[in-house]
Amino acid sequence: MLYLMQWLGMRYLEVVSAKGTLDGPTLKVDWAKSWVTIWGKGKGGLSKMRSLPLRAEFAKKLKDYLQWRQDHGITSESLFVTTWNLAWSESSWGFNKTIRTLCLPRFNMWEQIQNRFDLMFSQEEIRKMTTHKMGRHVFGTVYAPQLPAKTLMEYLGITKYSVVQRYINFSKTEKIDQFERATQGIVGSENHASKPGAELTLAGLLGELRRLAPKGREQAWNAFLDGLRALFLELPVSQPVSANPVD
Repeated sequence: MLYLMQWLGMRYLEVVSAKGTLDGPTLKVDWAKSWVTIWGKGKGGLSKMRSLPLRAEFAKKLKDYLQWRQDHGITSESLFVTTWNLAWSESSWGFNKTIRTLCLPRFNMWEQIQNRFDLMFSQEEIRKMTTHKMGRHVFGTVYAPQLPAKTLMEYLGITKYSVVQRYINFSKTEKIDQFERATQGIVGSENHASKPGAELTLAGLLGELRRLAPKGREQAWNAFLDGLRALFLELPVSQPVSANPVD
């Protein structure tokens, strides 16, 4: 259950409503295309559809679980059932209690035996642990630095930007890393398009960045790039920079 929340960003209600056939109405898996469709929280219940890729490693775990169900003769309509062959409650309260009273204490006991005390959860952490923190929140936190905010919102089924902001409140180090990755991508693209042995200059890089100006914010974007140019070249901000790559 937690894997579905962590790898697909599913809500608890979406997970416990999934059917064993994986053919809807809340979770549908297209094995051939490695694609997943989820019907999540919307008007009138689980009515809002979203889709995202199915990673190979998670597909294997999901197939292993389906095989386990078959091997143990589980024929329940629901994808996940309790040991009494009953569907999990639509409320996450019972599952949260199971995590706090059984799963995490046993995890701590195992880590203590292995002398890995730094990995143990404190009583305060256990008390506050929820399915959201262990599941869907992990998906949002892990993928936030890697995906554009709009894509993350689509994959999580979020419509309000204020909600997704809890995942994209990056530290200064993370912001620098993201800028470096973006710059490397631009440099790599420019080098690929240029002649072998051609060297990309700072002016060329700034020219490429100018072409990526957000619509309607061109003036602010260019002012920001002018500031970068002045910082690196120690030139007056008013001096123009070519919008085209210079060899």
